[in-house]
Amino acid sequence: QFRYWSGASGRRYLHKIMPIELAPDFRHCSLVLVAVKEDGAHEPVWIGAAGPGAAMAIAAAKAVGATQAHVHLLTDSAAAARLVADDITAALRGSTDEIAA
Repeated sequence: QFRYWSGASGRRYLHKIMPIELAPDFRHCSLVLVAVKEDGAHEPVWIGAAGPGAAMAIAAAKAVGATQAHVHLLTDSAAAARLVADDITAALRGSTDEIAA
């Protein structure tokens, strides 16, 4: 399964959906850790770049109900992954609705 998340810039980012338990510590990708509500809506719990700190974020996200990891694999550096995560975060800031296709 795949999902697009939109950034504040208007760009759309394709993410691979996987169970949060399988969220690998890829290099150079952004992650959206998601709780799926009863009505099927996707609620982002944490957005950031993969790396050493992601393991702690995954554990914390699971503790508050996240069950999915949406992984954007189309970046070629840690800085690019951070820009994608920041763009998506900026789009979601102040919104309780999902920003997705």
